[in-house]
Amino acid sequence: MLVTERLSDNRDNKKAGIIALQIDTEPQIHGIARSTPRNLFELHRLLETANINLLEFIDSKLDELKEANHLTAKIILIVNLPKKRKFDDNIEAIEQRAFFIAEDASRKIPLDQLEMQYYRFLIQKSELHNHLSSPNARYRYASTCSDISSRLPQDSIALLSAIASNALEKAMMSENALIQIWNSSLDDYRLNFYESDVSTMELIKQNEWTLCVDSFFMKKVHAERKNKLPNETGGVLIGSYDMSRKMIYIVDCIFSPADSEERPFFYTRGHKSLSKKVDEIRKITSDYLTYVGEWHSHPDGCKCVPSKADKDAFLWQAKEMAKSDFPAIMLIAGDNNSHANAPTAAPV
Repeated sequence: MLVTERLSDNRDNKKAGIIALQIDTEPQIHGIARSTPRNLFELHRLLETANINLLEFIDSKLDELKEANHLTAKIILIVNLPKKRKFDDNIEAIEQRAFFIAEDASRKIPLDQLEMQYYRFLIQKSELHNHLSSPNARYRYASTCSDISSRLPQDSIALLSAIASNALEKAMMSENALIQIWNSSLDDYRLNFYESDVSTMELIKQNEWTLCVDSFFMKKVHAERKNKLPNETGGVLIGSYDMSRKMIYIVDCIFSPADSEERPFFYTRGHKSLSKKVDEIRKITSDYLTYVGEWHSHPDGCKCVPSKADKDAFLWQAKEMAKSDFPAIMLIAGDNNSHANAPTAAPV
């Protein structure tokens, strides 16, 4: 297992270093019982139990890294800077792939919201549809988020780590949020760079749930509503759940299927090719994004509140979503605003 973290230097917060540790969990290490440390702090605790100094242990492992033929490919870096600004850096195997996500200096757009925008960017760019796919063997090294990894040759991880290190250095000099991706084919080592626009976020409280939407998504919905006037239109919402924090991220939508019925003051969503499109999104994003709810529009001059038919449809949706222990969401787009329904708790 490779545990890699980037930490700010307490003596100079403008500098940062990479600490890479090759941890062999089979034999005992310096008297440490078999275990899998999930991060640097857990490793520190394990070392303390054996009265081993963390920095001395790191120095002893650096030479071993140079001789290793393969290293685990997954790298997650958390940077502890003034203002607690966070960065996420990830390296994947197969074609050489890496992505870098940085919060803005004022932390107006947190890391979790940027990550959802990163997944949406993968959907938008056809050349990135295989960015998270891997035919190689996968390894689960913990029971946490992003705990599935694969193996990557040392020269490849060195190249991508250098890219990640440079990206972090530049990000620390910038005030802006960043979403950056690199792809390099193992055949010719040609490096392709992609950068996503970052959208401002809006949090909508619905009872004990919080809906997280961004400006890109809202503009897309209202543009489609305007395009279909005077008829109503709609589709499904694409996003992700954080059940423990009662957060629902809505980052994209699928427009009305071809077999839908769209008329002034009336809309019935069809289903033609809808399941296929949702499955494609789940595959591209490794199941991070999926179906989370429904949306439809109201015509000009109508209030952006649920009609009786909307309320009945929402109750049916809530019962269906309750079968999977997920909350139901219905979003209505009107003249100049939108209305969102969410349950008071996960449906029962």
